[in-house]
Amino acid sequence: MWCLSADTAWAVGALLEWTFWALGRTPNLTRKQVRYSTMSKYHSISKARARLGYEPIVSLEEGIRRGVEYIVQQEKKGQ
Repeated sequence: MWCLSADTAWAVGALLEWTFWALGRTPNLTRKQVRYSTMSKYHSISKARARLGYEPIVSLEEGIRRGVEYIVQQEKKGQ
């Protein structure tokens, strides 16, 4: 796994876009992907509640606990 700063990734994306444009292909990393990946994102279920009457099966805390437990189990399997 590579960890690049947003500015570095943006520059690499720009370079790849230009290079691949010249080759008539699409790169795996673009400036648009970098911008989307580095944005702060917030999610809310308020619209689903209001429009659909949705209620979650488990609480947020329980969902987080289950998610973390699953990731830990997957990491143990991979070792």
